[in-house]
Amino acid sequence: MNLRTVLLASAAVVCAVPALADTAEKRIALSNNYAGNSWRQAMLTSWETITGAAVKEGVVAAADAFTTAEKSGNRAGGADPEHDPRRL
Repeated sequence: MNLRTVLLASAAVVCAVPALADTAEKRIALSNNYAGNSWRQAMLTSWETITGAAVKEGVVAAADAFTTAEKSGNRAGGADPEHDPRRL
């Protein structure tokens, strides 16, 4: 086995290993501007399904979805600081 073969095999193994990081305390969010069409409704349903399982399994601490059209105020997150996605 030559050096090139060993290096290529090592690179393949390194690339195949998933990233390992503790994300159990991390929070993720989906910021959505408008949820009025079927595509966006399906997106929100998928988000809740996938992230609900991730939260339940302890992969992440929280996975909130924000639809900014529901809040009055600026477009960057609404007037209510408690529901501002930038605070995550």
